[in-house]
Amino acid sequence: MYDIVREYDLPEINRILNIPSVHKYFNFHPPLPMEATRKWYDEVINNRKSGIGDCVVAREGNKVIGWNYVFENNEPERNIVQFLKNYQGRKGYLAAIVVNPESAGKGTGQSLLHKGDLILKKAGLKGIWLGTNSDNLHAKHLYERDGYKLIGKLERYKVRSDGKVVDQMIYFKQF
Repeated sequence: MYDIVREYDLPEINRILNIPSVHKYFNFHPPLPMEATRKWYDEVINNRKSGIGDCVVAREGNKVIGWNYVFENNEPERNIVQFLKNYQGRKGYLAAIVVNPESAGKGTGQSLLHKGDLILKKAGLKGIWLGTNSDNLHAKHLYERDGYKLIGKLERYKVRSDGKVVDQMIYFKQF
C-alpha cells in the first residue's frame, strides 16, 4: 500500500535511516536525532502545500517499508547545473528513495520511483534528476532500468558516514 507521508510515520522513518546499511549513503553520522527527521518532514509539508513536491511511503500493513521524496528544483547546486543545461523545462529532483533492507527485492523501490514520477508529471514538470553514490550499485541499476540516463559525475563528491569518499553520479529522465 502507498500513501503520502504522515507525522505518525516519523519514528519508523527515523529507525530505518539509522540502519547502518541505509545511513551510509547519507550525509549524517548516526544516530540521526528525531528532531532532524521532524525538520525534514516540515520541509515535505511546505512543498506539499506549495504544490511542488511530496513524499510517498510504502507500507506493509501499518509498517513503513520505504519512501521517496520528490520536489521541483530548477536551481540545483552550481556544480550540477552543467549537467542539466541541455534539458529544457521545469525539472524535479528525486531527493531520496529509501527501502528498508528487510523489505528489499520486492519491487518497492521501483514502485516508489514511479510514484515520484507521477507526482512531478501531475505538476507539469518535464523531467527529473537525481544524484547517487557511485558505489550504490543497486540504486544505479534501478535508475538505469527505469529510463534514467547517466549525464554526469562529480568526483570525490562526499564522505559517507562510514568514512569512504565516493563520487556522485548524476542521472536524468525526460518525461
